[in-house]
Amino acid sequence: MLLAEAIARSGRRLGHTVLVEAETGSTNDELRGRAEAGAPEGLVLVAEAQTRGRGRLGRQWVSPAGKNLAMSVLLRPRWSAEHSFRITLLAGVAVSETLKKLYGLQPRIKWPNDVLIRDRKLCGILAEMKATAAEVDYIVLGIGVNLNLRPEELPEELRASATSVGAELGRPIAREEFARSLLEALEARYLSLEQGRWLEVLEAWHRWAAIQGQEVTVETGSGLIQGPVQGVDEDGALRVFDRQTQSESRILAGDVQYLRPAKPSP
Repeated sequence: MLLAEAIARSGRRLGHTVLVEAETGSTNDELRGRAEAGAPEGLVLVAEAQTRGRGRLGRQWVSPAGKNLAMSVLLRPRWSAEHSFRITLLAGVAVSETLKKLYGLQPRIKWPNDVLIRDRKLCGILAEMKATAAEVDYIVLGIGVNLNLRPEELPEELRASATSVGAELGRPIAREEFARSLLEALEARYLSLEQGRWLEVLEAWHRWAAIQGQEVTVETGSGLIQGPVQGVDEDGALRVFDRQTQSESRILAGDVQYLRPAKPSP
């Protein structure tokens, strides 16, 4: 069982208080309820197991008991709702930095919210926001990282497309150490945003994503787009040169598939 005191970071912005649940439907859903009740920024909820964990586009996130990190962090940023997408990109950078720092791994970020190793999914990120037209009330940042999940514990349809840190390194991973280090990385990048250093975070994201020129297909609500990636805008939109229309498309939501491998270059 995870120990809250081994993850908590007394006196810090994120992780000053950590709650550990043996099982929950969704850490994001539970933390959202606490946010509505007035919980302070930096509250962290971790679950040993999730029964209704989900990723982007409503996809299920598999997280059996005692294997992985299923964590949600409550944020109350002081900026307008139009900047909320930055949190997702920031989280991908923080996860990648933690994987390199602790284990020497070279992950790659897949736009907008996945972290990959050898083109296999290792981490999913889901940021959910409540805001008015003028400002953000709160953001619940959910991060699921496969740490000790064995390949045979994955659903058969995911075994070729997913992995875990333990499977990559061939040894067990200390979940509390990873969670605490991740919170440190998240806080450092979050403070960068508050200090107006968004371009610094975006540049780091581009290095980990190694996405410039990457050939992709993107399924959007209006159809399929295929072509090379031109980059990511400051608002988080993916820019792709659409070969069919011979014009650039800005994509805020869609399912991206890479057509050839690339390597991160941090």
